[in-house]
Amino acid sequence: MKGTKGKWVGWLGLQLALVVVPCVRAVLFEATGDSSYNTNAPTGSLTNSGWQYEGQWDTEDGPFLGTPIAPTFFLAAQHVGGLPGDQFVFDGFTYTTVTNFDDPSTDLRIWQVGETFPYYAPLYTASSEVGKTCVVIGRGWDRGAAVIVSGATNGWQWGSNYGVERWGENTVSSIYTWSPYGEHLLATFDRNGITNECTLTVFDSSGGMFIEDGTTWKLAGIHHAISTCFVSTNGVDGSGFNASVVDYGGLYLGGDGNWALVTNQVQDIPSYFISTRVSVRASWINSILTTNPTAVFSASPTNGAGPLAVTFTDSSTGPITNRFWSFGDGSTTNFVDATNPTQTYTTGVYNVTLTVSGPGGSNTVANLVRVFSTPLQAWQWQYFGCTNCAQAQPDADPSGTGMSNTNKFLAGFNPTNSAAYLHIISIAPTNTTDINVVYLGANGDSTWSPGVASRTNVLEFTAGTASGGYSNNFASTGQTNILSGGTGTGIVINMVDPGGATNTPSRYYRVRVLVP
Repeated sequence: MKGTKGKWVGWLGLQLALVVVPCVRAVLFEATGDSSYNTNAPTGSLTNSGWQYEGQWDTEDGPFLGTPIAPTFFLAAQHVGGLPGDQFVFDGFTYTTVTNFDDPSTDLRIWQVGETFPYYAPLYTASSEVGKTCVVIGRGWDRGAAVIVSGATNGWQWGSNYGVERWGENTVSSIYTWSPYGEHLLATFDRNGITNECTLTVFDSSGGMFIEDGTTWKLAGIHHAISTCFVSTNGVDGSGFNASVVDYGGLYLGGDGNWALVTNQVQDIPSYFISTRVSVRASWINSILTTNPTAVFSASPTNGAGPLAVTFTDSSTGPITNRFWSFGDGSTTNFVDATNPTQTYTTGVYNVTLTVSGPGGSNTVANLVRVFSTPLQAWQWQYFGCTNCAQAQPDADPSGTGMSNTNKFLAGFNPTNSAAYLHIISIAPTNTTDINVVYLGANGDSTWSPGVASRTNVLEFTAGTASGGYSNNFASTGQTNILSGGTGTGIVINMVDPGGATNTPSRYYRVRVLVP
């Protein structure tokens, strides 16, 4: 995010209520305004103090820095933007970003690139940052004109040149928690500070802060924000300017229409910058770099009559940068994000695989899709797991219900459920004229593909004889139920035969299912 005049995003209370602004983008020195100062790698005791680990990360918001932390990953700030496909330049070579992982608790963002870094920065994981000298690196504005208050230099305006990488030093003075961005390392910009005393301004965001651990300099922070940078020496609207100050005393803060004088104190009230603390996010960082992803997907349907359209649902977990589908019919595809593809199959058996890849490795899972030439075969496989076995034969009645497999297939009943078959449950008069017939009707079976969507149930009758017999000359009563939404178990329902109780000597009933 660009820091702009009058744009305040959070409050920090010290001796003075100062504003934290995410506009950190350049190193500015207390001791010199030389724009070429510290534009080369530090030497002597500061050799290999982090300069060698910084790469140029130019996003849509400006020229920033990023720090490689693993063979194919670099660490940056979320608020500076960037998109997959953007280029990261490190050690003279160009790397292309593939994807990114955002820390849900801080401003940190891990980027993955398609190539391999020759080396990368170690992480500072100790909790002893406070009081340590740090080396900070950034790009951007140099030092401009002095800010004079009562004859004293209280800071410097930002200059006119930016984009040049520079390094400076400071001391971590405290740990600062800025909600909702988590813990930060805070360093003040002090008058007569240490050698190379510096602060940060525009275009330093995302650069690295390094602290020496033993004899090794390690990445301890990623630059995030600074205290209020928009000030005035007189509080007149239109007089404000951006500056880095060693003492807010005697200056005005707040912006046009809201200028407020900061009362001079005996001691300086310095500005400061904050860098997101790496040590407390090391576990999250390592979880991205090392966790092995797990491939998980489901298919629906997994079997049926061809042509069969199958939808695959990707439920894979872990840090994933690529999802490679092989559909078993020779076709493949790649996705970065979880996608639920659909594939249409003809008769055959297909081994479908999903391979997910991420920082921690890759993982593959497979599922079979079976496509049959007829709906009957698909139904047989759904319920028996076979098509040629004895219990699956068309004329078999494995549940002993009196309905053959063929009839249960056509009506839409589960052949392995002994309670699922077309039958009348009860017959009783509702009054002196009408007969109520309760039965288990066929209402479809959606458990296989293409399945049975609905069925028409017809109430039929035949006349009884004086001796208690009946003929097979059944005819429709004119009563039908069209039933749907079933899963092969049927539904208890009724039909009423008007005037049925007036027939003598009797009527016999049956329910017939019409098959399209």
